[in-house]
Amino acid sequence: MKSKLTTILAAVVLTLGLYSCTSSEDGFAGEEKASGFVTAYKTSEIVAYVGTDTLVSDLTRALPNGLTDKAYFYLRIDDRVLKAEGVVYNPTLYYPRTSGNGSLKSSVNEGKINLSYDYYAGLGTVPHYIYDPQGEEVLKAIGGEIPTVEALLNGDQGKPKVTLPSNSETLKVIWYVAKYQTIDRVWHVDGVLTGQSTPSIDDIPDFKKEDGLDPVSQGMVEINLAIQEHKDEQSSKLSIHVRDTTDVTVTIPMKPEYFLKADDVSIVQKHYDNMTYGKSMKIGKTTVEITVEYSDAGITVSTKGINSEVLKVCRELFEDGLTFEVWNYFNENTTADIMKEALDKSTVSFTRTPKTYFNAILGDLDVNVEPVSGYQNVETIEKKGKKYTK
Repeated sequence: MKSKLTTILAAVVLTLGLYSCTSSEDGFAGEEKASGFVTAYKTSEIVAYVGTDTLVSDLTRALPNGLTDKAYFYLRIDDRVLKAEGVVYNPTLYYPRTSGNGSLKSSVNEGKINLSYDYYAGLGTVPHYIYDPQGEEVLKAIGGEIPTVEALLNGDQGKPKVTLPSNSETLKVIWYVAKYQTIDRVWHVDGVLTGQSTPSIDDIPDFKKEDGLDPVSQGMVEINLAIQEHKDEQSSKLSIHVRDTTDVTVTIPMKPEYFLKADDVSIVQKHYDNMTYGKSMKIGKTTVEITVEYSDAGITVSTKGINSEVLKVCRELFEDGLTFEVWNYFNENTTADIMKEALDKSTVSFTRTPKTYFNAILGDLDVNVEPVSGYQNVETIEKKGKKYTK
């Protein structure tokens, strides 16, 4: 396992998520090395720990009487595993799902675990678990038959619909964690569909390789610039969604006689969890920021700090890139027609040309943001916008 814990505070409890990190009562339960278990450290002694390997508890706790042996199995089929301690996994990537893309609990993915197995002692919502990147120990903990890949995918109720991969005969499942969750009082067993020759999930990349390139550099930049009509003021809203290793500059050629040197800016990781920040934030070791400059040429909005480390962290935690949002304001002399004419001449440039640029135009108040250079192909998608490719 290549991931590292850089700082672990004794008061912090990590969620047992995709990569099975949790604190134990007497030790820190982290990840298992390929060579076996390592000595546990008491949480009271771990003020900060920096090392080449994460830790795993070698302590076990007898399961309490009356604990259910019912388990539900969930499978990831994109041959990747999120390698970040304490991540809260995205249930839409584990099958089968409910019609609302949550975690399904039904006869199609039901099974049992072995209550006599010596599980690791966890804490909080995951008091008992076993984690093994090779999957061998997890198989020992499973009591009875395991639902087939076909049953799990055929029982999926979510959207979009998934089907069995065409090369399924060359694949296998590594069931890498079985965990009891107090939130629903049942066991969850998570696995990943991968190649027959893959010995361990440690050998599965964070992200699939496509065309021999790191997919972090294969993303998209999407921009939407729209006029915002209000009774007492005029404004515009610029949304920049960066899913590629590039910084972005958008130039809005509005005359100084119209714009106000005032703006509201935010960096957004997840809208639905209100994970919104100001003009800068630290992601990994990198400080990401957005700036707004005013000049005779108009308004210039620029991002700074987007690199492969930033995108990997964002993808591991949120399955997406990073969003920047900017509201600009204009005086009372600025009509909607004046705004439309100026904003329609807006342009975007990149420090590194992304594979795809999408200019979202979803309504009459949305405007064009043309790329300065880097693209030969453009496709107009009715009621959605323009797609630019190299």
